[in-house]
Amino acid sequence: MRGEEAIRNERTYQIAAVILIAVAAILYNANEIQRQQEREARYVRMRDGALSAALDAGKSGKTLVLAAARNWAAKKAAEEAEAARVHEAELVAAAAERQYRAAATRESAQAPAAGPHGDYESYIYQVAGGYAPDMVRVMYCESSGNARADNGLCRGLFQYQMSTWLSTPEGAAGASIWDGYAQIRMTVWMWSQGRKSEWECR
Repeated sequence: MRGEEAIRNERTYQIAAVILIAVAAILYNANEIQRQQEREARYVRMRDGALSAALDAGKSGKTLVLAAARNWAAKKAAEEAEAARVHEAELVAAAAERQYRAAATRESAQAPAAGPHGDYESYIYQVAGGYAPDMVRVMYCESSGNARADNGLCRGLFQYQMSTWLSTPEGAAGASIWDGYAQIRMTVWMWSQGRKSEWECR
């Protein structure tokens, strides 16, 4: 009987060793060198968990050992995959923010001189037609008539986000987001396209 128990224990440890190798391969594929110390700590916890699962299930036979180990390994693999996706998304967002700020800096350096508030208001009445009264009110609400207004996300006379500005004809053609007159024309265009609701100010 002791010999059979020793054989069962040996098989149990062999199965646990195979599980450990598979889990270690999953961790290695994540390949986040800067978190190596954290991964080594997780590996120790995973090893202990696998051994514990194998020993607990050993009395019920090989099938239960494999089922418990597979379920545990699948759960850990899913957690690692989710962490990797979150980390990648954070890196992409940070890179996009750096590019956005660099583009905004270049745009600001190339921006035309801002005109007096009265010039912008007069220009709105020249080009906006029936939208003019509302546009003047929105302009003062959004930027106080300052074509260089910048809250860190939105910029210019009508406070465009860069992605929205690039969706307009003049923005897509290369007009500066800091060009107050271009923003006036493109706000008229936006409103004519039914996009007036995109402004918080009414």
